Amino acid sequence: LEGVIVQCIAAGGYHSVACSRAEVWAWGGNDKGQLGLGDKDRRQTPVRVGVPPCASARAGGFFTLLVQRDGTVLACGQGSQGCLGLGQACKKVLKPRVVRAFGGPLLGADVAAGALHCLALV
Repeated sequence: LEGVIVQCIAAGGYHSVACSRAEVWAWGGNDKGQLGLGDKDRRQTPVRVGVPPCASARAGGFFTLLVQRDGTVLACGQGSQGCLGLGQACKKVLKPRVVRAFGGPLLGADVAAGALHCLALV
């Protein structure tokens, strides 16, 4: 990430995520799709994630939450415990998907990621 101004960074169980003003980057373990790159391949160096710029990122045990600047929450990775908030037990979500359970963007809200759960402060 040389030359990239990082605005937020998150460390999960085996992966990391960082946001700059223009991009989201991810690296590390990816066996559950937690990097959001569409595959399950480990990345040894940061790779751009194909999503619009995000205001914040949170990393759980094997999943990632991204909050876009408009408050939309995206989730990817292991969802077998329902931790992605997608309304179903998804084993692996390989690309970030919109969490629609909130009924729209979470303006001024924040999210937190635990090992197998997440929280939203609205």
